[in-house]
Amino acid sequence: MDPFYPPNPDGTIPDPPEEVLEALRTLGFDSFRPGQAEAIMRVLSGISTLLLLPTGSGKSLCYQLPAFLYHRRSPCITLVISPLVCLMDDQVSNLPSPLKAVCIHSNLTQSQREAAIQKVLRERLGIRCFLALTATATVATERDVAENLGIPEGTPSVGGFGIPENLRFSVTVEEDLDQ
Repeated sequence: MDPFYPPNPDGTIPDPPEEVLEALRTLGFDSFRPGQAEAIMRVLSGISTLLLLPTGSGKSLCYQLPAFLYHRRSPCITLVISPLVCLMDDQVSNLPSPLKAVCIHSNLTQSQREAAIQKVLRERLGIRCFLALTATATVATERDVAENLGIPEGTPSVGGFGIPENLRFSVTVEEDLDQ
């Protein structure tokens, strides 16, 4: 999808126009918190962004507001990936209308995961092939990831070459932790 607001001729990000401020109010907010406006305008300008903000500082708005505006322009899907199951469930249940979401995580039943994957990823987006990447995973984690993505049971994993030489593991047993 094309950017909403291209960067200014000098390469800077434009200030939030009235359409963005109106969307902010529609989503129930009067003003931006520090970092939000810049992150949102970067996204709406088509610029990949790494946003580092503490818990509770409003990171969710930084994908919800652009998703809201893009959806108003043309029905589309915003893909959000998070390792935090509670956060995903909370975000889906408190998502502003007209945004809709589906969550895929390990606490879902197999049929719930399959339905979500079929509905959103395979049918709507036409995605047929997934690539899951990680630095380390136990056999149980590999199985969970494969199951969550609909990768057939028994499909071999690629890799698993042991611990790289640049990593060291150590175990410490602590005593008297209650003192």
